[in-house]
Amino acid sequence: MSATIKSSKSHTRGVKIKGLYLRGQVYWFQPPQSDGSRPKPFSLETEDIGTAAGKVFAYNAAPKIQAGGTWEADLARYLKARLESDHIGKDYAAERKRSLTRFSEFAGIQSAREVTVNMCQRWYDKFKGKSTVTALQQIVHVRTFLGWLVENNRLKANPAKQIQTRRVQRIARKGFVVKEGVRALLAAAEKETLAAKTDSEKNECLEREYILYCGFDAGLRKREIAESRGDWFTVKPGNLHVRASEAYKLKDREERWIPLTDRFKAFLERFGIREPFMLSPKKKHGKFRYRVEFKKGIQAFFSRHGYPDITIHDMRRSFMSNRLNDGVDIFSVSKWSGDTIETVQFNYGHLKPDDGKINIGV
Repeated sequence: MSATIKSSKSHTRGVKIKGLYLRGQVYWFQPPQSDGSRPKPFSLETEDIGTAAGKVFAYNAAPKIQAGGTWEADLARYLKARLESDHIGKDYAAERKRSLTRFSEFAGIQSAREVTVNMCQRWYDKFKGKSTVTALQQIVHVRTFLGWLVENNRLKANPAKQIQTRRVQRIARKGFVVKEGVRALLAAAEKETLAAKTDSEKNECLEREYILYCGFDAGLRKREIAESRGDWFTVKPGNLHVRASEAYKLKDREERWIPLTDRFKAFLERFGIREPFMLSPKKKHGKFRYRVEFKKGIQAFFSRHGYPDITIHDMRRSFMSNRLNDGVDIFSVSKWSGDTIETVQFNYGHLKPDDGKINIGV
């Protein structure tokens, strides 16, 4: 199996290259057998014989690939390297491990050298019908891992690079509660706390209030609420310092200060500053992503009080949208939220239906 180069360049004219062949109109390359195994052929992604030859020469001139390890062993090396370089946190590393392990089981492979374009395509297609975003995320996990193996001389080529993905259309998020609704929800939560009959019930209600204040008055993400610590708070003069810990890496990598609202400070006088964690203080991290899980209780509370479609993250959207709607500058909202100005503007700059500014200039 070989192709003859008929380029006008004298140094390549008439040269036959073993393993180079035409499939359809695109050139492919079959690497020579090595270490007792025959590597799979791969596309050179070009119809030009000269370009194809250059890629083959570069392939053959590259340093010899290290002895291939198992998928599991290479995955462990990859995740260790990403964690040590602080590219990802422990929770994201666990997510990637689950995803890539499922891919190897789906493809029925023991080594990254066995991965083909067809396997990657079928993996992408498996999720494409359900969610374009999820499908993209899953193939990116595979592409990034195989790319790391190529960069570290453990794999010759990355077949996942050849998968054509659908463009993900960005849609502004719209779920949020107007400020009057926020006040009503906070009042309802306090009323439930006062009505609690046992210490256990009272603590459950107080923690629910804390979650609401963190979301509606500080714009914290769900994971940040679960990881919030007593040493994040300075009640006088009133600041919340969101920062990383040994077990928790911030999503945006940057610590941030958020001034406490007067009503949040007043609540903390009732709730107190707990150590080490504000929610379930003594509970340690386990195998799950969230140290404490409060989704079910909060969703039930929202449903009881007329907001069945509002989610935990909608509290963060409400925090930003309500402040933008009332004239707070976008730079401050961006700084408090930890998002870029562009993200805040696109996702959270919603106008109130009765915005009086529409009459200006009439």
